[in-house]
Amino acid sequence: MKNTIILCIAILFATSCTQTEQRLARSSNEIDVIKSLINDFQKGDWESWTTHYASDAMIYHNNWQTGALVDDTKNTLKDMLNGATSYKFNEPLIFENARDDLGKITGVHFWAALSIIKGQETFEMPMHLSFHMDEGKISGEYGFYNLSNLEKDY
Repeated sequence: MKNTIILCIAILFATSCTQTEQRLARSSNEIDVIKSLINDFQKGDWESWTTHYASDAMIYHNNWQTGALVDDTKNTLKDMLNGATSYKFNEPLIFENARDDLGKITGVHFWAALSIIKGQETFEMPMHLSFHMDEGKISGEYGFYNLSNLEKDY
């Protein structure tokens, strides 16, 4: 009886320690696309920035209901950065993708703080962006950040 209990505990322990498939990762082809997008944004290369999106991609910034097309979002971002002497994402830049139960990548997540310098003022905005990918292109994007400090002064 004692041996049976020890055997059962050993089997339970061995099966509970099996490694499961990784659900989160810090590197993938999809993350590389987002890294290129972020680099293009920081360089102000809007033509290249646009190429990372599917033609029918919808972008939702600071809301869940009303999406914008890529060109509309590009113009909004350019307006937001108008008058900035510089802007960049501060380290650390955190990229992560998540997989569903079937192993398919469901999205790429990005976190960082964006610093914008306008005149003598520096504004820092923590940001979270979540990207949905389809065949190597961004098909949807959700972004959340606080513009209140930037908007009240400019």
